[in-house]
Amino acid sequence: MHQIPLHDKDVNPDGEKKKAHYHLVLNYKGNKSFEQIDEIARSLRAPAPQRISSLTGAVRYLTHMDNPEKYQYDSSNIQTFGGFDLENCLALSTGDKRQALRDMLAFISENNILHLKDGKSTLFRTVC
Repeated sequence: MHQIPLHDKDVNPDGEKKKAHYHLVLNYKGNKSFEQIDEIARSLRAPAPQRISSLTGAVRYLTHMDNPEKYQYDSSNIQTFGGFDLENCLALSTGDKRQALRDMLAFISENNILHLKDGKSTLFRTVC
């Protein structure tokens, strides 16, 4: 089980602050029925549970890691129980690392960067 402390800095698309809330991710070795998980949610007075397609994606969402437009919560505040390997789950996949490398190489090529110092100044002009 993983939980992040209070999500109290989220805003709606119109800029209105969302009601403070928690996210909870439950992970079991065996199968659990929706009814079993719903019973847990009801005991916590939580909304109906949602089935997830990616455990890694759900855990990364606890901090909005893949949503830079949202407030970035600190991953050190995620609480885990039952020996869950949080670091492994939050790490970039091999595919993500390869894509990041492709993006960097494309940036270097598109900006005709030949030296590291040129890349630094180009990057600062692009980002800042």
